[in-house]
Amino acid sequence: MQKLQERYGFLPKDALMKLSKDVGAPLSRIFGVATFYHQFKLESPGKVLISVCMGTACHLRGDANNYEFLRRFLRIAPGKSVSDDGLFSLEKARCFGCCSLAPVVRVGDKLIGKATPRSFRE
Repeated sequence: MQKLQERYGFLPKDALMKLSKDVGAPLSRIFGVATFYHQFKLESPGKVLISVCMGTACHLRGDANNYEFLRRFLRIAPGKSVSDDGLFSLEKARCFGCCSLAPVVRVGDKLIGKATPRSFRE
């Protein structure tokens, strides 16, 4: 599954169906593994990845609100992780290890500390 994701950037359904046949495992089990581990993506990723830290410090300082703001601002439907134009991927992430800057959001390779909806607009 890791090699498939490296190749495609996500796990396409047809590739998972072939994997299921190749290894003799039920497709439900393959999808169970794919959805259990945070590293696997079932959608083609956007060009820019935005990760919102949900570690304890960031969560307590409002990153859940930041996530919801970004989801609406980027017009990403509930249950989806990619904007309709394919430009942005939005995900919840675990601790980034910079709790003193909480709440923290990563846009591509750039960390935004003390993140607020205003800082995203800027």
